Amino acid sequence: MTAGWSREEVLAALRGCLLRVRTLTDGAFVVDVVAEPYGMLVIFRWRKDPNTYAVEIAFPTGPRNSVIGERMTSPDEWAADAGFRLAEELVTGLVRRGRRTVRGGYVVLDARDAPDLWPAGFHVGEVPLVSLRSRWRHEGGVRFARRRTVVPVTGSEAGSWLAEAGMDVAVPRRLVAEDRLVCWLQACADNDRGEPFAGQAAASWEDA
Repeated sequence: MTAGWSREEVLAALRGCLLRVRTLTDGAFVVDVVAEPYGMLVIFRWRKDPNTYAVEIAFPTGPRNSVIGERMTSPDEWAADAGFRLAEELVTGLVRRGRRTVRGGYVVLDARDAPDLWPAGFHVGEVPLVSLRSRWRHEGGVRFARRRTVVPVTGSEAGSWLAEAGMDVAVPRRLVAEDRLVCWLQACADNDRGEPFAGQAAASWEDA
């Protein structure tokens, strides 16, 4: 048992969450989620990279709060939160900065002790193209605990905070819509607020 739930329940919830979404972030396509002796392995492809990547996720061992500070009460809530945390790692450059181990034909990424790649005083990461949204379940007029789901952001939402800071986001939004975006990076002050934003950069795939 893990956190009051069986490993089978946790695995099924994580598989259901990630395989339903498939595109965990812009460029990260989930292939499968499999059980290992001590955890689970999320297997995914990254953009046009020929490698197949994987990230280990441990089974929950006790009550945990979600990334937004709420106590998780079901395997589905835990899975949505785990998916959001993984998406956050990916959009902040895990494929680029993570330590790598080749195992079973996959490049297994590890965020632990990964080196920082951004200049002192600044944080550089990918512009997030997914969000964690909550939904309530209603039965007989009674509202039950909410379920959190990882969903892609809309075109008008992508990089909206950069636009508010006075930056032109038209080009990267167009690249997203045309499925030609390689990466969209943003730089901000490395503080508790993550502001002010200092700049952005986008790269695209071009036909030869």
